[in-house]
Parts: sequence; C-alpha cells; structure tokens
Amino acid sequence: MATTVRRRSCIDVLGRTRVLDRVERRGEIDNALTAWAQPRAAVDAETELLRAGIAAAALATSLDLVRSNHLNARAFWEPHSAGVLPGLPWQASFGRASGPAPELGADTGVVLSDVLGLSDEEIAALRAAGALG
Repeated sequence: MATTVRRRSCIDVLGRTRVLDRVERRGEIDNALTAWAQPRAAVDAETELLRAGIAAAALATSLDLVRSNHLNARAFWEPHSAGVLPGLPWQASFGRASGPAPELGADTGVVLSDVLGLSDEEIAALRAAGALG
C-alpha cells in the first residue's frame, strides 16, 4: 500500500491565523518599524540589527563608496578630471582610454585588412560598391 505524503504550505506551517493577523496588522507593523528606525542613523540601525542577529546593511551613498577603505585598498577608483571613476573590472597593462567614442565605421578598414586579410584593392572595391556604408 502506497503512502501519500502531503506537502505543507508556508501557511500550514506558520498557522493560517498568524499569517492573516500579520497581513491585517501590516499598517501597525510598518508604523512601529518606522518609529524605531526614523530617529537612528542608518549605520546605527545596521549595528543594532546585526547585534540582534538580524541581517542588515545601511545603503551606501556615492560619497560613502568613494570613501570606502575596502574599495580604496583595492585601487577600485581611478582619478578622472575633477573626480574619480570606477576602475576596469580586470587587471590590464594599458589602463583606461579616455576620449570621444570612435565614429561609426572608424575601424572598418583595420578590421577588413588586419582581421580578414583583405587587400587595399578589395577594400576599395567594397567601398565603391557601397557595401561598407
């Protein structure tokens, strides 16, 4: 004889009345959380919640990120004009190239000759035929 195992939903486990009670009291719960959090600085709330065993993290502003010891120790930021920009997401010997973006088709000749191995005559014929725009 086969035994049937009934899967229990979250509501079955927590108790339907507890879940419905929380839904009905959502506004009251939101107000209580707001009253607790509002007078605290974000980092203070984070510290208190972490001490209580609740996963939490204060949101970082752009300035917080620029001042981050963690990011600065890893040379994440690169100087640029009057500020900084995020560095490349990989290690490279050539660094960042700054300037205007290349115009449409600026590298077509190099790609056709160096990558595809076409001769100057073949490239000229493609241009004359209007194939390269």
